Amino acid sequence: MAFPKGIVEKMFEEAASGRGFISKEQMSGPLTHEEIAAAVRGRHQWNCELKQWEIKYRPFRDYWIVLLLTVQPKIFALPLPKLVPTKIKAQYEIEDEFRRSSKLLMCTSPRLSNTRNGMSIREIQ
Repeated sequence: MAFPKGIVEKMFEEAASGRGFISKEQMSGPLTHEEIAAAVRGRHQWNCELKQWEIKYRPFRDYWIVLLLTVQPKIFALPLPKLVPTKIKAQYEIEDEFRRSSKLLMCTSPRLSNTRNGMSIREIQ
């Protein structure tokens, strides 16, 4: 299958668009495995109108899949490491730590059961 004229250059530019570079040589350097995986992998995006998560794909994803399957037919059988964005990972870690610490405080301190809005009942009276 032949790609339309100019698609390969657009595929490369789009896949390398997230890389920081100082010189033209850095921008035109070879793609990394992470950049190629990001060009194929979908991204979750919240749809405010439908109130649900959607998966958005990059514009040249189908061309990348054809190219990768041409190189190695079993390439998608290889496991890719699961990527968790650091912002979301940190959010979950903070929430888990908060839950663990609040459970620990409730189990260890009998005075916390006699509180309202962070103040003890004695302070309120």
